[in-house]
Amino acid sequence: MKEEETKKRKYEKAEKKKQITSEFATRLMDLIYDSKESISYLADKTGVASGALSKYQNSINEPSISNLVLIANHFNVSTDYLLGLTNVKTRDIDIQAICKKTGLSEKSIALITILNSVDSLNPLLEKDSAKSLKAVLELEPVKILNAMLESDDFFRLIYGIERLNLKYKALRDVPLSDDEIEEDNESVFSFALYNLHEDIKNLIISVVKLLYEENKREEIFLSDDKNKKEGS
Repeated sequence: MKEEETKKRKYEKAEKKKQITSEFATRLMDLIYDSKESISYLADKTGVASGALSKYQNSINEPSISNLVLIANHFNVSTDYLLGLTNVKTRDIDIQAICKKTGLSEKSIALITILNSVDSLNPLLEKDSAKSLKAVLELEPVKILNAMLESDDFFRLIYGIERLNLKYKALRDVPLSDDEIEEDNESVFSFALYNLHEDIKNLIISVVKLLYEENKREEIFLSDDKNKKEGS
């Protein structure tokens, strides 16, 4: 019995090692491809032998800890990302924690962060609209995002998009020769799309109402505070 358990553990360990080696090879190749760097250039910059890098790419060997750190530092990614333990590239532990907690991507978090500053939004907008952005916005954009996320209609919209995704998949998977089924799926898809439009409309209305109510509460608070100061 103990012998069987030992064999099982050894097998699972070998499979896990093989999986990590394969994942590392894939991610290393992707990083090299995206950076358009050659193996010889990478070897020169990291100090890792080109022969070792080639073996890593081909899933022949797994990297030593020191080589793993050298490669991660060069590409400015985490070692966990290289090993396939996370899809988050950044080495910023705060962003890593946010990604893990929320399930959001690094790009999503970066865009949300941008919403905290009107000035940082300017590069994302047309020149004409950017000039008058501060004059137009009464609220910080992040407040609008918060109102959206706090609205029940936001989750209805998410589910609506998923329903539409499933309808679209069913529509595309139907054989084109079957006109009757295709036409039926087209109508179902159109109905799901109409419902999604309604979800979007309801979300916008609920967000505007939430923001209006929040503004009114702030106005009342500021007015009461002003009256107290004048009274004293």
